Amino acid sequence: MIAPSGVNARRASQAARQPQASGAQEREGRRWPVGFGVKLALIAGCAAAVIGLGVGLWQAGEWLEGFMRRAPVFALSDIRVEGCERLSEATVVQAGGVALGQNLFAIDGAVVEEAVLQHPWIRKAQARRRLPNGLDIIIEERTPLAYLVVQGLPQLMADDGALLAGFSLDERFDIPFVTGAPDGLFELDSGLEDPSAEPRADSRGAAERTGTTSLVAAGTSPLAASGRASGSAVPLQEARQAFADRLAALLADYARVGLRRSTPLQEIHIHGHSVRLLVSDPPVQVELGEPPYLDKLRRFKRVQSAASKDMGALRTVRLDNRRHPARVALTLN
Repeated sequence: MIAPSGVNARRASQAARQPQASGAQEREGRRWPVGFGVKLALIAGCAAAVIGLGVGLWQAGEWLEGFMRRAPVFALSDIRVEGCERLSEATVVQAGGVALGQNLFAIDGAVVEEAVLQHPWIRKAQARRRLPNGLDIIIEERTPLAYLVVQGLPQLMADDGALLAGFSLDERFDIPFVTGAPDGLFELDSGLEDPSAEPRADSRGAAERTGTTSLVAAGTSPLAASGRASGSAVPLQEARQAFADRLAALLADYARVGLRRSTPLQEIHIHGHSVRLLVSDPPVQVELGEPPYLDKLRRFKRVQSAASKDMGALRTVRLDNRRHPARVALTLN
């Protein structure tokens, strides 16, 4: 047997050691990178700190809220009401359901506003806190437009078509009576009351607030026409608003031509598609017919000026000739 040479012996020795070197490299590759454990510990510590901070802030917020709701410094001691014309401040405060001594932060402004708006004389309302112990309630009252006669009884109608809950006969408004409103547009309200009285809940008010009741706009009167197609259904409150808008426009035309002061308007009667005015004292009937009314009122103004000394001799002024709109017919007593 021939012994390997020196070179061959070294090669054989290196080949014998190669498996051992491969195993050592494999074990070295499975080791964790240097510093990975430190990074993992830092991440876990930061997460714990954030969670602890969040819990601490939540507990602090709970404590602060409890303090604000119990601290005497936040007890309501000053309630200011703005915008009252006919209503008293006490009536508005009572309608809002707030009272002195309540915690300021326990009062929800939106709830107060909604409660105040339940009063029929109030059109708009805003409630806002005033630190540390004040509350401001700002309202806008409805403006009476006319005495609407419903089933033989007068109801006070506002300029947005709403029927006010009641009114005192001791307080007279410089507004006319309106008769002949379209059927179903208004219904009988409760009896005569003081407008500062607390409103009573009823189904009519709920229907108006929700807008669930509707009316068919069939063109039953010139004041009820709302520009919709005949027979189309409109919400009740929208139809009332349209009626009030057109009534207000007629009153504005009457004042625009200078008749409001010289010739007091007592009554507006709606019959079918026509409008009749009852003016002066003794009364004179003015048949306006269908709209528009501004030019007709101007012609009546000229008649009234010409007969200013003998208005008592007039019984009827007819301005409703459809074929000859400029023609005026007079009936004397």
